[in-house]
Formats: sequence, structure tokens, C-alpha cells
Amino acid sequence: MTAMFIRRVLSAVPLLILVSMLVFSLTELLPGDPARSLAGTGASAEQVAALRTQLGLDRPLPVRYLHWLGAAVRGDLGTSLFTKRPVVTEIADRLPITAAIVSGALIISIVVGLVLGLAAGRRPGGFADHAATGIATLGVAIPHFVLGILLIAILSIWLKLLPIAGYVPVNRGGWVVWLKHLVLPSLALAGLLAADITRQLRSGLVETMDEDYVRTAHAKGLPERTVVLRHVLRMAARPAVAVTAVHAAQLFGGSVVVEELFSLPGVGSLTVNAVLSRDLPLIYGIVPFAVLLAVGVTMVSDMLLALMNPAPGAGAEGA
Repeated sequence: MTAMFIRRVLSAVPLLILVSMLVFSLTELLPGDPARSLAGTGASAEQVAALRTQLGLDRPLPVRYLHWLGAAVRGDLGTSLFTKRPVVTEIADRLPITAAIVSGALIISIVVGLVLGLAAGRRPGGFADHAATGIATLGVAIPHFVLGILLIAILSIWLKLLPIAGYVPVNRGGWVVWLKHLVLPSLALAGLLAADITRQLRSGLVETMDEDYVRTAHAKGLPERTVVLRHVLRMAARPAVAVTAVHAAQLFGGSVVVEELFSLPGVGSLTVNAVLSRDLPLIYGIVPFAVLLAVGVTMVSDMLLALMNPAPGAGAEGA
């Protein structure tokens, strides 16, 4: 496992460099001039040119990239063109909100996927299987923003149980108010992942229930619940864990849409504002940071899969 961790870390380095190079190249295609936007519409051509020189935008792209990379290695991602705050500070201030939404979505997805997957996989072809499969199919088909709008209509406008949008920090409204503002975004973000966990877990259970060591456990008279939870679930959950890791990284991307829909000041909305305003230092810092998060989530997934992978024959012996 240690060797796998080292390989992942080493492979992340060229990936981050490649991503940062692509970001630098693609931002050149964005419409507008950051210096012109920052200087304002009433600025003269000389003032804009002076600002471009001050920001280093008059230098060739490779020179600017190498300068940024050297500073990034030291932990300096630059300063936002518009807020005049360090990019690291901007991300750090917004990250807890996005992390709370993503964490809530993960918890909801795992709980819902586990319940529906177990209900479907234990009795294939039954009523519970058809119902869980139908719900999972809807979850896959409905995009985050559509699910979010439906949740707002039902839980906020119709039932008036939760606030429609906005964010209230814990130190201002308390834990209950803070949590109420995160429930709808987390539910909207959890739909696709919960559906995929349900499908993968059901498939894994159906395949694993036919294994020899499972039949042996049944022959010994072990209760159905014990057989499923102690012997079947560990192997059947491997595909679900793998798909959870993939989606966990994608949840940070999905948070961009969800945060805009629910007016949450997280990293997703920060990314949108940075692109619309052409705040290049923010863009240069956010995208590699998102890739780093995705790599970290993948590493955790690989470790979990390694821990869940039993030695050959372990299942039979455990039975």
C-alpha cells in the first residue's frame, strides 16, 4: 500500500504540471482583456498598457507560466486581480462551504445507495428490486440543476421546510440554521451518485450471492442478515466504492452548478466569477487545486479497495 501511495503522489506531479499548462494556454482564448476590465471603461489606452505591464501580461506566455510555477511550488498562487487578496486565502475561505456540500452529498449518497442497493440485490426480480432500480434510473437521468429546482419547488415553496437559497455561517445563525441551508444543495448533488451506488451494489450482490463460500455459509445455517453483512457485502461493495471515488471527485465539479443555483459562496461560485471577470490568478490557482483534490480522492479510494480485497480463500474460510 505504501508503494501504491508513492506511485500516486509521483504520478500527480506531471499531471498537475500538464493541467496548469493547459489552463494557462486556454485562458488566452477567453474574450476580453483583464487589464481593460480592471482599469475600467473610462481608462485610456496608456493606462491600460501600464496596467498590463504591472500585471506582467505583456510578457510571453511561457515566461509568465514559469514565473507562476516557481511561485506555486513555494505555495504562492498569486493575488486576485479584483479582490486584491491572495488566491490561497480566497480558496481557503470558500473551501469549507464546498466541502460541507460535497460531504453532505457523499453521506446522503452512501446511505441511500446502501439501503436501495441492499433492498434490490437481496431479492432480484422482486418488488423492492424494481422500485429501487426505477429510482436509480431516475437519479441517473435527472441533472443536478433540474433535481435542485424540483427540490426547491417541493421542500421550500410547497412544504416550506427548508430555505430556498443563501448561506448562513455557523457563527451567525447556529448549527441548525447552517445545516438547513446545506440540505437542499447536498440532496441535489447526491442524486446521480446515490443512483450509481445503488446500481453497482445491486449488481455486486447478485453476482456475489452465487459464490461457493456464500452457499457454504447458508448451508451452515447462518442467518441471511449475517451472511449478507459479514460475507457478501465486502466483496459486493467493491464496484460501489470505486464508482463513489470517481463521483466524489466529480462532485466538486457539480458543485459549480449547485452553488450558483442556491446562491452559495463556495469554490464553485468563485470559479464562475473568476472566469466571467477574467481573474487569471484565481483561474490559475483553482483548476490545479481541483485536480489535486481529485487525485487525493482517488488515492483514498485505492487504499479502501486494497483494504477490502481479501486474500484468496479468505471468504471461504470466514464462512
